[in-house]
Amino acid sequence: MKSEHKTEIKKSLGVSISKVCEWDGSDILDIMQIALEDSNFHDVNRAIEKVRADLSLISNMSYCLGIGGESPEEKAFEQWQNK
Repeated sequence: MKSEHKTEIKKSLGVSISKVCEWDGSDILDIMQIALEDSNFHDVNRAIEKVRADLSLISNMSYCLGIGGESPEEKAFEQWQNK
């Protein structure tokens, strides 16, 4: 696919997502996080979860809550605490 064509498709998809979500930033972030999860971008999802918490843009979708999972560092710290 040519990059110009792909750019137009991405712009159109972005506008469509905004309209379907009725310009609700939290809903738009849900869709982005679902797409990132499907593409195995777990670290990015964890970072987005932190930003969402800081900005009070928490998901209303139970599927998206904790979608980034724990980082390896968080798991190791939790295991260390439970010893």
